[in-house]
Amino acid sequence: MMKKHSLLILFLIGFCFKCLSQVDHVSVLIGKTDTDVSNYLDSLNNTHPSSYYKIKRSTSSDGNLTFQVDSYLGDETYWHFYAIIIFFKRINGIEICTTQMIMGSLEFAQYNLSYVKDNFHFVSENVWEKPWVLLPQFKILAKFIRRDGAYPGFTISYELEDI
Repeated sequence: MMKKHSLLILFLIGFCFKCLSQVDHVSVLIGKTDTDVSNYLDSLNNTHPSSYYKIKRSTSSDGNLTFQVDSYLGDETYWHFYAIIIFFKRINGIEICTTQMIMGSLEFAQYNLSYVKDNFHFVSENVWEKPWVLLPQFKILAKFIRRDGAYPGFTISYELEDI
């Protein structure tokens, strides 16, 4: 009898831990190399393995490296996004992330938007900024776009910009 209760308690603890351990926001990857970004995106899938989670490397129309992450809509309750698109520019022979877009359903927008509001300075409606610590002549702009209509959702974009 004691074994059954012990197994049930262990199962419930594991189940509760799994339910409570969600990604609260996607890290800002601006300024990171393609290797660092790839490692971070892989680590997201390692926290909640899904066969639907895919990272696609591609090339933009202007010849720059891009990553696109797609996930299963049912997993959005864990990751709080359903897609990420990342654009790189080659600087001194190294691919550097200069633009990052996070997309998801409106019900999950606050998870990522709260991070922006807590860590960036308000500039204007739906726009925030913060200095880029590596090079003070640059800043990171964060923009929130709400999509209404047949497929309501949100996009939060982070962009590296000259001051």
